[in-house]
Amino acid sequence: MKALRAWLIARSGRERWMMVVATLALLIMGVELAVLSPLRVQRARIRTELAAAREQFDKLQATLPAAIAQDTQRNEQMRARRTAAEQIIAAAQVDLISPRDMAQHLATLLARHPQLRVVGIQSQPPSSLLAGDTGAAGRAPAVPSLYRHGLQVQVEGRYLDLLAYLDALEKTPRRLYWRALDMKVPASGTPLTTLELFTLSTEAVWLRL
Repeated sequence: MKALRAWLIARSGRERWMMVVATLALLIMGVELAVLSPLRVQRARIRTELAAAREQFDKLQATLPAAIAQDTQRNEQMRARRTAAEQIIAAAQVDLISPRDMAQHLATLLARHPQLRVVGIQSQPPSSLLAGDTGAAGRAPAVPSLYRHGLQVQVEGRYLDLLAYLDALEKTPRRLYWRALDMKVPASGTPLTTLELFTLSTEAVWLRL
């Protein structure tokens, strides 16, 4: 440091000023390279990203009315489908007995026909009548579903007694559908008839016997 100080004192005033100016220039250049230049690069990048974001926002804003109109139309279509489905379901359920009351209803009618003897009765899993429905275990359908709840009943008795029972079943105010009848005559000679009956409901719960 003493040698540097002596060397500076030995320099003329002009030389010392030139050295000060050169030192300041080096400092300014260092600040430029180390601080200002990266800041300018970062600012340019931010401006580019901001311009891209504004362009994307303008595009989204331009497509927003069409998207809202499309969603509105889709919602209206879904509401129309739901209304139509509810009307179909309401028409299908007119005068129908509920699934939970079906077994008791059958037992009450059979009690009026002592000539027939119940051999067996078995509930069947509910099945949806609307295409594309996911059922109770899957995702909720977009429209109300209509489920068929069935019972398979086996009775012993004469054919004419069975016809009388079916006639009473069709005339009762609380109605059931029946879709299959299978009669067999075993070695005992007493006909054994299997009936498949069902009702309709918006519930997908199994029948409890």
